[in-house]
Amino acid sequence: MSGRRLPGRRFGASASLAVAVLAAAAVWVPAAAAENVVTGHVLVAPITIDVSIPAPPAPVGKDVKIRAEVDNVGTASLDGITLTLRLDGGALLVRRSPEIVLKALRPGKQAKAAWAVCPLRSGSYVVLVQASVNDFVLESPARLLIVSEGKHDKSCKAGWHFP
Repeated sequence: MSGRRLPGRRFGASASLAVAVLAAAAVWVPAAAAENVVTGHVLVAPITIDVSIPAPPAPVGKDVKIRAEVDNVGTASLDGITLTLRLDGGALLVRRSPEIVLKALRPGKQAKAAWAVCPLRSGSYVVLVQASVNDFVLESPARLLIVSEGKHDKSCKAGWHFP
């Protein structure tokens, strides 16, 4: 062998040994990393919530309706779903309790809820509905209630106040 190389052989034995060592290390690393494994689980929401608000702007001092529609997209009937109206800080009065409890909601069915809200002053307020059933809590996408400038009339006296 007078310095001739065989076709297809560019590296010597040392390069082959280095590749074998790297391959063994790659197999060994995941086994060492298995000691620091984090596990979790995914809980699929059995319900969906959609919130609708009036077209802007809502008038100061006059009730506006905030509506929620809850769909049971699961395979089991759900009992005692609590819907809670959540409002951004501001001058808003809810005419009745911000919580509404729905009785049974069968699979594939929907339920509706509504709240009368009276804005005390102009501004923009974030509105969403939170649903809880058993240990599961879900929030609707947030909506923006825009209230126009105007004179406060005396009709916004009684209700639940969200400062």
